[in-house]
Amino acid sequence: MTTVERVKPRYVEPVKSGFRFRDFLVILFCLFIFGYSINLFRLDLFNTINLQNVEPVGTITIKSNTVQRRIADRVIWDRLIIESPVYLGDLIRVAEMSSATLNIEGQQLDIGENTLIRIQLAPNGEGLRIELSEGTIGVTVTEESVNRGFTPLQLDLNGRVVETSAGTSITASASNDGTAIQVNEGTVTFIEGNTSREIIQGEQLALNSEGTVVLVPSLTVTQPHFNARYEKNTQEGAMVSFAWNRVNMQPDDLVRLEIAADRNFSREVSVYNSLDSARASLEKMLNTGNWNWRFIFEEAVLVSGRLTVFENEEAVVLPPAQPLIAEVPAETVTADPEPEVEPEPPPPFAVPGNRVPANRQVFGIEQFRNQRSIVFSWSPVQEANAYVITLLQQTPQGRRQINRLTVSGTRWTLTDISMLGRGTFIWQIEAVNRNAFGEIIRHGQPGENLFTLDIPAPRPVQMDNPGVLYGQ
Repeated sequence: MTTVERVKPRYVEPVKSGFRFRDFLVILFCLFIFGYSINLFRLDLFNTINLQNVEPVGTITIKSNTVQRRIADRVIWDRLIIESPVYLGDLIRVAEMSSATLNIEGQQLDIGENTLIRIQLAPNGEGLRIELSEGTIGVTVTEESVNRGFTPLQLDLNGRVVETSAGTSITASASNDGTAIQVNEGTVTFIEGNTSREIIQGEQLALNSEGTVVLVPSLTVTQPHFNARYEKNTQEGAMVSFAWNRVNMQPDDLVRLEIAADRNFSREVSVYNSLDSARASLEKMLNTGNWNWRFIFEEAVLVSGRLTVFENEEAVVLPPAQPLIAEVPAETVTADPEPEVEPEPPPPFAVPGNRVPANRQVFGIEQFRNQRSIVFSWSPVQEANAYVITLLQQTPQGRRQINRLTVSGTRWTLTDISMLGRGTFIWQIEAVNRNAFGEIIRHGQPGENLFTLDIPAPRPVQMDNPGVLYGQ
């Protein structure tokens, strides 16, 4: 016989649904946050409206990528566009791979990437002072702007003031490691505390974080200016002049100039080697686009910059020439001079032989167990002083270039095979001759070989024993 026990039901206290004090506090806190946000929006909106009654000190004339501005007493950063006005107290921030050019009272400010400046009124109330917190800036004070009654700008480099004058062009930089200024044109006064000194054209001054003058080998580039722009008027391109002064360098110290179409200096690279004190300028024809340049001494970059070549949109149409008909006396008629015979160009160099890897060579996993690199080698070609090596990948759409570089020897090692992957590749080698400035003056016939990387594609790791799964 089964005995059934009766369980006495437990008393459950009913839940009170009344309004508690902590609920009131939560609602009050939420209302406070909402009101505070509305107030910030109101202040920001009023500041924007009030700027309509304030005279701007300048405008942004050229912009590339991300450039932001924060008005004084505001918390929101605005995205600037071309022809945006700038005002006293503005913070201007230029992001990475970006640039901006400001026109302030007829004076030009070229701001480089990763730069932060503030526009302030000078302490004496005359003119403007630009505070450079970090980054690089170029300042050009034209004589025309000074003749119009404007006071030249002052530049504040972490408490150190640079006073410019008419016809001045300078480039300055500031960071946690110190400050530096180079004078491209004119003369400036450098003020630190109660002391001052003049810096003339072609000189450079570098200070470490403690304010001590640092004497290191450097260059002062007088041309082109920082973030310079050139107009292309001919089909060949724009002629760009490079000029520089050597600072704290020996006469036999050699520097190298590199010009490329990208910031990594891997596309359309022009190299000028062995530039000594006897060679302080050169000219280079550049096509439309953005160009990066840098001077290197002992494998360290001394100074770098960027310039832009833009197309002239206004084409000049010349009227057709009218033929001139005139009677020529018989005694003055002479035979046409024989045209000058131009010397024939030298024949191209022969194809380099003994190319390794050999044609249709296959690289498997066994070849990369001990050495994860590929060595390319070839035989030298007589009278050639350099070689251009090109790597391409064979794809269903055709050939795709992976890398192209110029080497001086007959051997090159690819240390990063991850840039190739798996598939069929072509490597080409061409013998060339370069002059003292790195320009190729004689080409050769390229030779090419095919090779294949037969490397297994990565697969997901499978585990036969998953082990202990906790929480089951």
